[in-house]
Amino acid sequence: MSVREERKSEKMRLLCVTGGLALAGLLIFFLVIDIAIIRVGRIREKPDMPEEGWKPTASSGEDRMQGDVIGQSARGID
Repeated sequence: MSVREERKSEKMRLLCVTGGLALAGLLIFFLVIDIAIIRVGRIREKPDMPEEGWKPTASSGEDRMQGDVIGQSARGID
């Protein structure tokens, strides 16, 4: 190999290493941003201060379904 080809291959190798490190840095950066967005979303979903005696209940969809069944059976009795 000539001196010129060696310098060219060394520059290419350096460019590839630099590009790979930059790409890995961007991947880590976007991963950190995604995790931060998910954590902020979870914080906003939580109630500020639960009242005393507050207990978690079934989701509103389940409550509506149970209410509909109870309402239908009551209508059938009348």
